[in-house]
Amino acid sequence: MAPGEWRNLAHLTTWPGKDEGVSFKSFQYVVPIDGESGGADGMGWTQQLVEHDGKLMMILSRSQFERALMVMEADGRFWRINQPEGFDSNAGHPGGRRPFNRLTKDDDYLYFAPSDSPRTEMGWFIRTPLDNPGVFERVGPSFGDTQVDGVGSFAITYVQEWGRFYAYTPGGKIWSRAPEDNEWHLHERLPRNDDGRRLSGYAGLLLWNSVKRELAIVGGQNFGSRLRTSYMQYRMTEPFGAPELMADRVGPDGERMLWGSGSSKLIVDPRDGSYLFLKSNVLYRAPDLASPYTVYEDLTGSLPFGRYEPYCPFALVPGTDVIAFISHTQGLVLHRLKPLVAEAPARKPGDEAVESENKVTGQPMPQPARDLPIAPALAQSAIGQLAASTQPGEVAEIPGVAFPPGHANFRAWFTQSSQADVWGDVAHWHPDTASIYFQGLNQSNVFFRYDALRNEWSELPLEGGPVKETNYYHVYNKIALDPKRGHYYRLWLRGSRQNALLRYVIAQRRWEFAADPMPLAPVGSSSALSFVPLEWHSGLDRLVMVRNRRAWAIDPARPDALDGYTDLGPIEVHGYHSTSRYNVTRGDMLVAGGTYSPRKASLIAADGSIAPVADLPFDHRISNDNLLYDPVSGAYLIYRAPSRELWELSADLTEWSMVRVFDQEVWRGRYAGVRTAPIPELGAIFIQTEHGARLYKHSSNGTDATIARPTPPKAVPPPIGHQPENPSPSVRASRLSQPVEAPSGIRPEPAAHARDLSPAMIRAIRNR
Repeated sequence: MAPGEWRNLAHLTTWPGKDEGVSFKSFQYVVPIDGESGGADGMGWTQQLVEHDGKLMMILSRSQFERALMVMEADGRFWRINQPEGFDSNAGHPGGRRPFNRLTKDDDYLYFAPSDSPRTEMGWFIRTPLDNPGVFERVGPSFGDTQVDGVGSFAITYVQEWGRFYAYTPGGKIWSRAPEDNEWHLHERLPRNDDGRRLSGYAGLLLWNSVKRELAIVGGQNFGSRLRTSYMQYRMTEPFGAPELMADRVGPDGERMLWGSGSSKLIVDPRDGSYLFLKSNVLYRAPDLASPYTVYEDLTGSLPFGRYEPYCPFALVPGTDVIAFISHTQGLVLHRLKPLVAEAPARKPGDEAVESENKVTGQPMPQPARDLPIAPALAQSAIGQLAASTQPGEVAEIPGVAFPPGHANFRAWFTQSSQADVWGDVAHWHPDTASIYFQGLNQSNVFFRYDALRNEWSELPLEGGPVKETNYYHVYNKIALDPKRGHYYRLWLRGSRQNALLRYVIAQRRWEFAADPMPLAPVGSSSALSFVPLEWHSGLDRLVMVRNRRAWAIDPARPDALDGYTDLGPIEVHGYHSTSRYNVTRGDMLVAGGTYSPRKASLIAADGSIAPVADLPFDHRISNDNLLYDPVSGAYLIYRAPSRELWELSADLTEWSMVRVFDQEVWRGRYAGVRTAPIPELGAIFIQTEHGARLYKHSSNGTDATIARPTPPKAVPPPIGHQPENPSPSVRASRLSQPVEAPSGIRPEPAAHARDLSPAMIRAIRNR
């Protein structure tokens, strides 16, 4: 994962009934114990998940409904136990209203504080083993306090460094005890502020900050009353110390910020102990409890937790800077924290590789990652094994590829789709799903996916998406993939004077209109203003479109408003029938060719600045030429289908050279129907023609490339939790035989940290 990235992994997780259409929201619902109709969200008003060895665990509860233990295993499988043993409800308070923040753990057990007892008996825990959760037992004493609210309005946590449990209850009371103690120790009550107010414990929170070694005490209100004093906050810095009143929580405008358990989350940054405060759909940051908050990120455009309340309990992934959320509507969502100011790469005099700031967002520019780890599941797949065996300069067939039912090979399938891959060169690799995506159009309108882990092709839905354009038979390169959000874009010419921007939400398998019409004028007065390249620029975090010799950056949160378009400036490439390709290795984008600028090429740098590069020594045509790049060296390449030539742009962008001529059998294809997708994790380029899929590892040694012929090996099953889209009945994987002699290549190393998350998810990214 890139710093600052949000990643929805619901498509890599499973839960009972998912294949039959049961949504995650329905899965986490709690319903009446007696089987009557009704139900409610089970995870509201809490921020606590328990993480253990890759598992994520929480309690589901709501009012008179059932209670449940919900678990996500490290491989992405969700399950739950309703009314688990030892978790029986007493009459009078079945269900205990909400979980609130009454969940914690030590080295061996998950603890939960039930709230369905009489007030004076609340405070005891039930616990279940972390290694084998499901059966609970009662432990510990009660508070013996009549002021504890009847709906269980208190918070608990365990501070391992102090070896004590802590509780925050109504009346502003703080309690603690050691695991072996037979009674709770009452600390001093929360001090009042100058207005004579103090916090209460209803719907409050205790949060341990292991970096600053302080216990934060936040939130709280009287049951049934509006939030009034929850801008107040306290801390404890000693195991038996008194709570200390801190400055009021204030936002960027200096106004007090209320903390409500239903709409707020407080997170500790494990790197420096600073605080992240989620309020509705805006995330704020403060260096400590006493400092004002500044905006960390406005999530109103991306809505990673959906359009409802941010019911999204979380846990930090140990040893990483990644936070794992479980949203009540979106499922598993990961976020990698943005770099700290001190972590920004230092600029050295004359260091031109470090750009100063993003021209669009004004943020400091990150360095492109040169060596991307390879996820274990991808490494074990047929294509992963093939990449490991293929040498630089070699093209290798991908064996055993499966197709939708009724199609024996790719040519038979694509004959039916009427060459929908022609007049364009782009397919897109999506690391999260380990898949290639391609939407094409000729006499048929198609949307395909190649699943690398299952080694199979499938057809994706077009319902609600772009219909076939009357009299226009190609997609050209009007497609783009935002790998961060999992959005696949298509620029669609609805009519003679109107363009619309659509996107396919990969995790939800649905199309939606992002802009209809697009506000950039003139919208679609001619094909020269419509048949233009669209590509995602990860450095800018924007869609980039080139039209009429001008480049535009489009904010994915505001593509339907003029203020969502940033004019990057003039560019030598016209746009009509031009092509563009973002280079993950270099962190920039090359735009080239087209009807009105056939020999021009320009670079859109990581910060959005534009500069011309060496003119092409030939006319670049979208019907015959394919722009791509080598994911190992970062070199830009152009494959010319009629002559089978491969051209390479020098590292200083000043010269094009022909580096090889391919054997006639390598990239053959009638009518130049070739689509390519560099795969940085494998250090190879995926090639798809009507004759099937191949991998190419680039080499500039100038020799002719040959095909390595494969022999079938044993099959490698995909990992548990990997979800195919419209899966084929069979999945066949295979490995290469001995490769031809060639220089040894660069082999990606297995992932060891959280820089890139594997589909095995939490367990795979733990720092051992």
